[in-house]
Amino acid sequence: MVLPEMIERKSGHVVTISSLSGKKGVPYEAMYSATKAGLFQWANALWLELEGSGVGVSTILPGYVSEVGMAASGVIPSPKSAGSVPPERVARAVVRAIREDLQEVVVRSGPTRIMYALNELSPGIGNWLMKRLAVVDHHRILVHEQE
Repeated sequence: MVLPEMIERKSGHVVTISSLSGKKGVPYEAMYSATKAGLFQWANALWLELEGSGVGVSTILPGYVSEVGMAASGVIPSPKSAGSVPPERVARAVVRAIREDLQEVVVRSGPTRIMYALNELSPGIGNWLMKRLAVVDHHRILVHEQE
């Protein structure tokens, strides 16, 4: 295993790629949201365990990513109102997280910034915005198209 060696060296960095879905569940993608939330919380606990060991832990939380993955396959395109980020922006976030030893880096497009900020203050407002930005309707339609 790599982690014990990093701890012994007092050097290294663990990076996990989660998703904004791990911070705010996406309707009709409950299982995906749950796994991303689990990964986010695992990394958070590991960060606390390794604090002061010389080993960093960072979680990257991208929103919809264009050109690759689910968006590129057409399985789950991003809602127009939510926007998307290019994969290069996610890669830059990984490098930044390691260089600056950041615990969490959120990578999202402009339209979703407000929703996630407000959701941290009030999940009810976050839910209202998800409906208002048509994210709920978008995913409902996708599920029915896939059936």
